[in-house]
Amino acid sequence: MINVGRRIHEIREDLGVPVTTLAYKCGVAPATIYRVESGDRAPSMGLLERIAKELRTEPSELLKEPEAGRPKVSAPPSEATTGLEFEGWPFDRRAALWIETLIAQAEFVEHIISRGGYDLETIFKAEDAAVEFWGTYSRTARRSVREWCTPNQVEALNKAEAKMRKARGRAREAYISSRDAEPDRQMVDELEARRTARLKELSGRASA
Repeated sequence: MINVGRRIHEIREDLGVPVTTLAYKCGVAPATIYRVESGDRAPSMGLLERIAKELRTEPSELLKEPEAGRPKVSAPPSEATTGLEFEGWPFDRRAALWIETLIAQAEFVEHIISRGGYDLETIFKAEDAAVEFWGTYSRTARRSVREWCTPNQVEALNKAEAKMRKARGRAREAYISSRDAEPDRQMVDELEARRTARLKELSGRASA
């Protein structure tokens, strides 16, 4: 099994890039980079691409086997994962969590749509999840997340929100295309009724 975290650690160390600097550039908390490097969590494709960009390489390079003889990456000291300020710049973990959540949700929807071969109801559920998530985020969390963001996190949040909006749009297009091609018109009518009711509910929440 490929150890992506160790490979990231190798390249980062070779370039002399501090964890905090890489975290800042990628719009995540330093603890996230530490957990990825130590193997405690797998990076999302979006995070992997951002790490590759900041390390001046390609995602495919990060998926290669680590060099033999390199020491394992150990967990960071507790003070490295609890501080909210480092190297002179502030960082808000609440905003970082939402940035990662937006990216993960968008990538989940994009995966279903890009893979193809799913039936109409599965695509309906993917669009439903995207619309519900974005609606809830916009209505209940977005203002707070933007207030939490430090100047260093604003660009990452903008990109995450744009990614989620794009995924929502692709899901809608995929649903409409699949709906129009579906021969079972009774199922189409049932899903359309559910979709209309959902959109009406979301509209009511937004105006409340």
